[in-house]
Amino acid sequence: MTAHVHIEQVEASDLDDRRIRALAGLLSVASSERLDGDPPISPAQLALDERIAPPWLRHTHALAWDETGTLLASAFLELEDRADNRHLAWFEVFASPGARRRGHGSVVLATLLPVALDDGRTVAMGGAREGGPGSAFAAAIGLEVGQLEHSNRARTADMPRDVLRSWVAEASTAAPGYSLLSVDGPFPDDLLEPYSRLALVMNDAPRDDLQMEDFDYSADQLRSLQLAAEQRGTKRWTVIARHDPTGELVGLTELHIKQHDRWLAHQGDTGVVAAHRGHGLGRWLKATNALRLLDEHPEVETVQTWNASTNPHMLAINHEMGFRAAWVQELVQSPIEPLVERLLTRP
Repeated sequence: MTAHVHIEQVEASDLDDRRIRALAGLLSVASSERLDGDPPISPAQLALDERIAPPWLRHTHALAWDETGTLLASAFLELEDRADNRHLAWFEVFASPGARRRGHGSVVLATLLPVALDDGRTVAMGGAREGGPGSAFAAAIGLEVGQLEHSNRARTADMPRDVLRSWVAEASTAAPGYSLLSVDGPFPDDLLEPYSRLALVMNDAPRDDLQMEDFDYSADQLRSLQLAAEQRGTKRWTVIARHDPTGELVGLTELHIKQHDRWLAHQGDTGVVAAHRGHGLGRWLKATNALRLLDEHPEVETVQTWNASTNPHMLAINHEMGFRAAWVQELVQSPIEPLVERLLTRP
């Protein structure tokens, strides 16, 4: 690493406007490398995302600056204070093109990982675009690929309205005895507990070789997550499938539209309880939200979602909706203690 580089560790809630602007610039470069043509990341949106979080979610950054005040590299650490997956620490590393292969990425990551060790975490997990500079960095520091994940995108102008309408129409015959419940924003109190149980359906999603346990959001954690999204000005649309004879909640889908960077909507979790699959509920759920998006938010140009490469059913639904692979993400992992040793001894 070159001389006159200053490394600082900053809690996300303490990032001031100068640091936010510099970080947004660095992340925008990484975003444009990943997919040419994406607009720059809005500092206003980044500030909201970093400064407002539920109390059980802790974000810390390590930033490498040169003597002119230019941000060379950053690392991000996320620790989730939940009952499950207490061994995990999530991270990301970014370096500006001119600062790569000079040790800055290793130093900022090595700065943060002791925070995870002190908190009792044993496994670090992150993501890197397959074939990109992050993938090369991950391989160089001994991270192993645990899963390949497709980032799929659909241009709203290309989404097939007729197909989506047909899915909704077909539900009347293919899914008798089921109905949909739509909720905008935070849930009412009586829905929190049953939805937190329904959300466990996402544990059925493939994890391949990831060193990850089933997760279990409590109703209180779900409430705080939704309230944080509301405080950030994020629109959160949830559509839930209900089995009317029993009143059981059996399917879900979520869509998120951020306050800024409104050209891009985010398709969140979609899942159907195993005993209720085969009725087209997943298509019905996703089509309902997608048609609403097309009708109410013409400013949204693109919808993005993520799917494991080993989840062919959901990939097929997304393909029919107009989603196409944008890039492939490697989810990489390593035990933390030997990773720190490797980072500190890199030439």
